[in-house]
Amino acid sequence: FDLLPNGKPVPPLPATAPKRVGFGVILFAYKGVQSAPKDAPTRQQAFEKAESLIRLAKKNFKDAVKHGDRGSMADAGHIPRGVLEPAVEYILFTLPKGSVYDQPVDTPRGYWVIRRND
Repeated sequence: FDLLPNGKPVPPLPATAPKRVGFGVILFAYKGVQSAPKDAPTRQQAFEKAESLIRLAKKNFKDAVKHGDRGSMADAGHIPRGVLEPAVEYILFTLPKGSVYDQPVDTPRGYWVIRRND
């Protein structure tokens, strides 16, 4: 989880990145991740499901949340720097306000479709 989805190392956060952000997340758990149900899909199946939802998430994030796993939420609250894994944090803290990242992000909890709310 120290690499970006493109396989490159995570760069340092720019000085202009905020100290905390509000975000939403659509979760897709897969076999072997934290809190995955016994009937969780494979990693590839979870990725495909997450990837197929990105277009809807960009149009209407609240509707897209309904298609994610339990724990998905349009407003997950605010989070400060230093809590999430490096790649997830970099993506979230460098996303423009109101944007959905254009690909699923692998985390220890499964794939996330991430939206920065503010």
